[in-house]
Amino acid sequence: MEQQQQDAPNLEQGYYISSIKQYPNHEGFEATLEVILPHSSSSSGNADDSLYGANLNPLRLIVRLEEQGSRVHVYISDYYNSRWEVPQSIIPRPKATDTIRNSLMGTTAAAAADHKEIKHEKLLAVTYTTHPFGFAITRISNGEVLFNSTPAAAPADDSSSSSSSSSSFNPMVFKDQYLEISTQLPGTASLFGLGESTRPDGLQLKQGRTYTLWTTDITAMDVNIDLYGAYPFYMDVREARAGADGQQLTHGVLLLNSNAMEVSYGAECLTFRVTGGVLDFYFFPGPSPLAVLDQYTQLVGRPAPMPYWSFGFHQCRWGYRNVSTDRSVVANFKKARIPLDTMWNDIDYAASGDRDFTNDPIRFALTDWRSFVDELHANGQHYVILIDPGVGLSFA
Repeated sequence: MEQQQQDAPNLEQGYYISSIKQYPNHEGFEATLEVILPHSSSSSGNADDSLYGANLNPLRLIVRLEEQGSRVHVYISDYYNSRWEVPQSIIPRPKATDTIRNSLMGTTAAAAADHKEIKHEKLLAVTYTTHPFGFAITRISNGEVLFNSTPAAAPADDSSSSSSSSSSFNPMVFKDQYLEISTQLPGTASLFGLGESTRPDGLQLKQGRTYTLWTTDITAMDVNIDLYGAYPFYMDVREARAGADGQQLTHGVLLLNSNAMEVSYGAECLTFRVTGGVLDFYFFPGPSPLAVLDQYTQLVGRPAPMPYWSFGFHQCRWGYRNVSTDRSVVANFKKARIPLDTMWNDIDYAASGDRDFTNDPIRFALTDWRSFVDELHANGQHYVILIDPGVGLSFA
């Protein structure tokens, strides 16, 4: 659901890099992140925010260049304990933790400069700041910053700032049931994605809006409503930069996290707020929209090839309560000379309580039901039934 954006509470002071280990051939690095404790806190233990609970401390950061440098993977999670992630059975992919060779806890980052860079001859470069921790993704060909999670300091003469340390958004927050991370955005950004929802103001994301990703089975005729799918992915079609020969470049960003989340689109930043899991980002360089989609679907899976008949004329709705109604619908299509390749049934066919993998023994008696399907097949037509994953409260 889309909402008008509201200011978020100021949370913590972020994390710093306490240890780091570079991979060979500049293919990435691993690091340990620790909480920046407020001056009033003890030097040991977790800083605690009463609003959302304690920060997880320490965290593990893994940055990898994947697919011969055609994408960047940034993974942040609890250092010691596993957390919920999108299962490998759903999206098979290289595990970020497979690259870990040994513990980093004893390695010092004191000698590291405040800014470090992975130098390579790839499409994207990764830079980071150590205190507070933040990372940036840059397009090597033109130096354009695509994602930058380090808060930008507010102007020193900004009367609305309480101090010179004020910034445009919070540093990264990582609690058990609340994760927050933001990126700076230029005025040339044009964002698309973060579905699935009904949007009366068009496909392009609008500044000042908060987009909620929370899958809902509800009619699509209502506006500003979440729908069946959740896609924490956006495509940024940047306006051509001065001196760039009018070339318009596109990149994509995926936060691979299936928890409920909201994404707020501010005037100068984009903020993710997530109710759990890990921060598992993938960055796709494009540079065209088609190239971004190719890179994205290479990771999450290509669209399944559809059978030829599925491109025909279909009839589907909730409310066909018995086989007799189905037969009547098919007959009326024929009588009106309206093409009909495939007939569907919604969950109406199920036994009381819409129980999965059941059929009502009276309204959809198997003998009559099978006879109806045989009639469709004899006419060169097809039949599909909906399988609803919903579980009734009486069975929960």
